[in-house]
Amino acid sequence: MRAKDLRSLMEAEVMHYEIYINAPHQDKDWFQYFCVETNDYLFFNIFLYQHSQGNGVRLNDFDYGKGLGEKKKLGMESIRKKLQEGVEKKIIHRHLCEQDARTKVYFLNDNILDEVGSFLVHCQKARMHNVLDSFEEVFSLGITKSFHGLFADRYGAEIATQIIRTLTSAAPKHNIFKESSKETGKLLQVK
Repeated sequence: MRAKDLRSLMEAEVMHYEIYINAPHQDKDWFQYFCVETNDYLFFNIFLYQHSQGNGVRLNDFDYGKGLGEKKKLGMESIRKKLQEGVEKKIIHRHLCEQDARTKVYFLNDNILDEVGSFLVHCQKARMHNVLDSFEEVFSLGITKSFHGLFADRYGAEIATQIIRTLTSAAPKHNIFKESSKETGKLLQVK
Protein backbone atom coordinates (compact mmCIF):
# COMPACT_ATOMS: atom_id res chain seq x y z
CA MET A 1 0.00 0.00 0.00
CA ARG A 2 1.32 3.41 -0.90
CA ALA A 3 2.19 5.66 2.02
CA LYS A 4 -0.15 8.43 0.81
CA ASP A 5 -3.05 5.97 0.57
CA LEU A 6 -2.38 4.68 4.06
CA ARG A 7 -2.18 8.22 5.45
CA SER A 8 -5.50 9.07 3.80
CA LEU A 9 -7.22 6.02 5.26
CA MET A 10 -5.73 6.78 8.67
CA GLU A 11 -7.04 10.34 8.48
CA ALA A 12 -10.57 9.08 7.77
CA GLU A 13 -10.38 6.80 10.81
CA VAL A 14 -9.07 9.53 13.11
CA MET A 15 -11.77 11.95 11.95
CA HIS A 16 -14.26 9.54 13.52
CA TYR A 17 -13.53 11.11 16.92
CA GLU A 18 -14.63 14.52 15.63
CA ILE A 19 -18.12 13.05 15.52
CA TYR A 20 -18.25 13.13 19.32
CA ILE A 21 -16.46 16.45 19.67
CA ASN A 22 -19.02 18.11 17.39
CA ALA A 23 -22.06 16.04 18.42
CA PRO A 24 -25.24 18.09 18.68
CA HIS A 25 -26.38 16.36 21.89
CA GLN A 26 -23.38 16.92 24.16
CA ASP A 27 -25.45 18.76 26.76
CA LYS A 28 -27.95 15.91 27.15
CA ASP A 29 -27.81 13.56 30.14
CA TRP A 30 -28.02 10.46 27.93
CA PHE A 31 -25.01 11.65 25.89
CA GLN A 32 -23.01 12.23 29.06
CA TYR A 33 -24.09 8.81 30.33
CA PHE A 34 -23.26 6.87 27.14
CA CYS A 35 -20.72 8.80 25.05
CA VAL A 36 -18.10 10.49 27.21
CA GLU A 37 -15.86 7.65 28.38
CA THR A 38 -14.67 4.68 26.30
CA ASN A 39 -16.37 2.14 28.56
CA ASP A 40 -19.55 4.23 28.46
CA TYR A 41 -19.56 4.11 24.66
CA LEU A 42 -19.08 0.33 24.72
CA PHE A 43 -21.98 0.23 27.18
CA PHE A 44 -24.00 2.30 24.64
CA ASN A 45 -23.12 -0.17 21.89
CA ILE A 46 -24.63 -3.04 23.85
CA PHE A 47 -27.86 -1.07 24.25
CA LEU A 48 -27.85 -0.14 20.55
CA TYR A 49 -27.21 -3.71 19.45
CA GLN A 50 -29.90 -5.22 21.67
CA HIS A 51 -32.41 -2.52 20.70
CA SER A 52 -31.62 -3.11 17.00
CA GLN A 53 -32.55 -6.78 17.55
CA GLY A 54 -35.78 -5.85 19.35
CA ASN A 55 -34.41 -6.99 22.71
CA GLY A 56 -33.77 -5.45 26.07
CA VAL A 57 -30.39 -5.60 27.78
CA ARG A 58 -29.72 -8.20 30.45
CA LEU A 59 -26.81 -8.22 32.84
CA ASN A 60 -25.24 -11.22 31.11
CA ASP A 61 -25.13 -9.24 27.82
CA PHE A 62 -22.15 -7.41 29.32
CA ASP A 63 -20.31 -10.66 30.01
CA TYR A 64 -19.11 -11.80 26.60
CA GLY A 65 -16.16 -11.16 24.32
CA LYS A 66 -17.73 -8.15 22.62
CA GLY A 67 -18.78 -6.56 25.88
CA LEU A 68 -17.01 -4.02 28.02
CA GLY A 69 -13.54 -5.44 27.76
CA GLU A 70 -11.98 -7.71 30.32
CA LYS A 71 -13.80 -8.26 33.58
CA LYS A 72 -10.74 -6.84 35.33
CA LYS A 73 -11.40 -3.42 33.78
CA LEU A 74 -15.11 -3.21 34.58
CA GLY A 75 -16.59 -5.76 36.93
CA MET A 76 -20.19 -6.82 37.29
CA GLU A 77 -20.64 -4.58 40.33
CA SER A 78 -19.57 -1.56 38.26
CA ILE A 79 -22.00 -2.58 35.53
CA ARG A 80 -24.85 -2.91 38.05
CA LYS A 81 -23.97 0.52 39.45
CA LYS A 82 -23.94 2.04 35.95
CA LEU A 83 -27.33 0.46 35.14
CA GLN A 84 -28.79 1.79 38.41
CA GLU A 85 -27.44 5.26 37.60
CA GLY A 86 -29.15 5.11 34.19
CA VAL A 87 -32.46 4.11 35.79
CA GLU A 88 -32.22 6.94 38.35
CA LYS A 89 -31.47 9.48 35.60
CA LYS A 90 -34.40 8.10 33.56
CA ILE A 91 -32.11 7.33 30.62
CA ILE A 92 -32.96 3.64 30.76
CA HIS A 93 -35.79 1.78 32.41
CA ARG A 94 -35.87 -1.60 34.08
CA HIS A 95 -38.43 -4.40 33.83
CA LEU A 96 -38.58 -7.89 35.21
CA CYS A 97 -38.21 -10.60 32.59
CA GLU A 98 -41.51 -12.32 31.80
CA GLN A 99 -39.84 -15.75 31.60
CA ASP A 100 -37.79 -15.36 34.77
CA ALA A 101 -38.88 -12.78 37.35
CA ARG A 102 -35.40 -12.85 38.90
CA THR A 103 -33.87 -11.34 35.74
CA LYS A 104 -33.96 -7.61 35.08
CA VAL A 105 -34.21 -6.32 31.51
CA TYR A 106 -33.16 -2.76 30.61
CA PHE A 107 -34.39 -0.60 27.74
CA LEU A 108 -33.61 2.88 26.47
CA ASN A 109 -36.33 5.27 27.64
CA ASP A 110 -38.75 6.22 24.89
CA ASN A 111 -38.27 9.95 25.56
CA ILE A 112 -34.64 9.83 24.34
CA LEU A 113 -35.11 7.60 21.28
CA ASP A 114 -35.63 10.48 18.84
CA GLU A 115 -32.48 12.22 20.06
CA VAL A 116 -30.49 8.98 19.94
CA GLY A 117 -31.75 8.47 16.38
CA SER A 118 -30.74 12.01 15.46
CA PHE A 119 -27.29 11.41 16.97
CA LEU A 120 -26.89 8.18 14.98
CA VAL A 121 -27.81 10.03 11.77
CA HIS A 122 -25.17 12.63 12.68
CA CYS A 123 -22.61 9.83 13.21
CA GLN A 124 -23.36 8.04 9.94
CA LYS A 125 -23.35 11.26 7.94
CA ALA A 126 -20.00 12.27 9.44
CA ARG A 127 -18.53 8.81 8.75
CA MET A 128 -19.64 8.98 5.12
CA HIS A 129 -18.15 12.46 4.75
CA ASN A 130 -14.90 11.16 6.25
CA VAL A 131 -14.78 8.30 3.75
CA LEU A 132 -15.57 10.60 0.82
CA ASP A 133 -13.00 13.17 1.96
CA SER A 134 -10.34 10.50 2.31
CA PHE A 135 -11.25 9.01 -1.07
CA GLU A 136 -10.15 12.30 -2.67
CA GLU A 137 -6.63 11.54 -1.51
CA VAL A 138 -6.56 7.88 -2.55
CA PHE A 139 -4.62 7.55 -5.76
CA SER A 140 -3.57 3.93 -6.10
CA LEU A 141 -5.42 1.34 -8.12
CA GLY A 142 -5.07 -1.15 -5.24
CA ILE A 143 -7.10 0.99 -2.82
CA THR A 144 -9.67 1.79 -5.50
CA LYS A 145 -10.03 -1.95 -6.18
CA SER A 146 -10.48 -2.63 -2.47
CA PHE A 147 -13.33 -0.10 -2.34
CA HIS A 148 -14.75 -1.74 -5.48
CA GLY A 149 -14.64 -5.11 -3.72
CA LEU A 150 -16.41 -3.66 -0.70
CA PHE A 151 -19.28 -2.38 -2.84
CA ALA A 152 -19.33 -5.48 -5.09
CA ASP A 153 -19.87 -7.78 -2.10
CA ARG A 154 -23.07 -5.92 -1.31
CA TYR A 155 -24.36 -4.62 -4.65
CA GLY A 156 -22.66 -6.70 -7.33
CA ALA A 157 -19.80 -5.80 -9.68
CA GLU A 158 -21.79 -3.63 -12.10
CA ILE A 159 -23.22 -1.35 -9.41
CA ALA A 160 -19.85 -1.28 -7.63
CA THR A 161 -18.20 -0.04 -10.83
CA GLN A 162 -20.80 2.72 -11.10
CA ILE A 163 -20.25 3.74 -7.48
CA ILE A 164 -16.47 3.88 -7.95
CA ARG A 165 -16.86 5.89 -11.15
CA THR A 166 -19.12 8.30 -9.29
CA LEU A 167 -16.72 8.63 -6.37
CA THR A 168 -13.70 9.18 -8.59
CA SER A 169 -15.50 11.65 -10.85
CA ALA A 170 -17.21 13.71 -8.17
CA ALA A 171 -15.96 17.24 -7.74
CA PRO A 172 -13.61 17.13 -4.74
CA LYS A 173 -13.23 19.88 -2.17
CA HIS A 174 -9.65 20.32 -3.34
CA ASN A 175 -8.44 20.07 -6.93
CA ILE A 176 -6.73 16.69 -6.84
CA PHE A 177 -5.35 17.24 -10.33
CA LYS A 178 -3.01 19.99 -9.19
CA GLU A 179 0.19 19.50 -7.26
CA SER A 180 2.25 22.08 -5.49
CA SER A 181 5.85 22.27 -6.66
CA LYS A 182 8.21 22.88 -3.75
CA GLU A 183 10.94 24.19 -6.03
CA THR A 184 8.90 26.83 -7.85
CA GLY A 185 5.91 27.30 -5.60
CA LYS A 186 3.71 27.15 -8.72
CA LEU A 187 0.81 24.81 -9.35
CA LEU A 188 1.47 22.13 -11.93
CA GLN A 189 -1.30 20.68 -14.03
CA VAL A 190 -1.35 16.86 -14.01
CA LYS A 191 -2.72 15.50 -17.25
